[in-house]
Amino acid sequence: MNLLSKFCAVALAATLAVPQIMLGAALSGDARASIPNDVQQLIVVDYRAMQNSPVAMELKDRVLPPELKSLEEALSKSGLNENHDVDVLAFASFRTKSGGDSTRIVGIAQGQFQMREMLLAFKKKGIKPTMVRTNKVFPMGDTGMRICFLNSSAFIFGNSEAVKQALDARDAAFGDYRTRAD
Repeated sequence: MNLLSKFCAVALAATLAVPQIMLGAALSGDARASIPNDVQQLIVVDYRAMQNSPVAMELKDRVLPPELKSLEEALSKSGLNENHDVDVLAFASFRTKSGGDSTRIVGIAQGQFQMREMLLAFKKKGIKPTMVRTNKVFPMGDTGMRICFLNSSAFIFGNSEAVKQALDARDAAFGDYRTRAD
């Protein structure tokens, strides 16, 4: 069973463990546009509902693959309170531009983020972004992961190449004005 299939099992368990009827979590336009075209699997989870289900959290702890655990760990080290700020969490597995069997994973989070406060905290800690066109990409602590805010309610995170490819997809989707040469 591949890593996203295991996470899908957790997401399904979270949905079944919550007694109320839940509609599938939706991604915003910015978030959807940041998913590269060569997507292999996409898992979108109502993170708040999963957090409120002890059964789903126990299953997640047992079957979440190491690659997704590292993304989740980076998310918690980013300064966000993922238990409070994140409403929807998505993971997209996609083929790299070089093709073949090589894949990357990018995380997408949606919620009510205190983006201004986070950016001030980055500045106070001396954390400087790198630029990908007009997008500011910040390191997520010592995890080796990166984070880029798409807007005040969505951001992408993952390793440098995954974030860059997600920004390439999003910027291409929104047209010429965001895709000027680096």
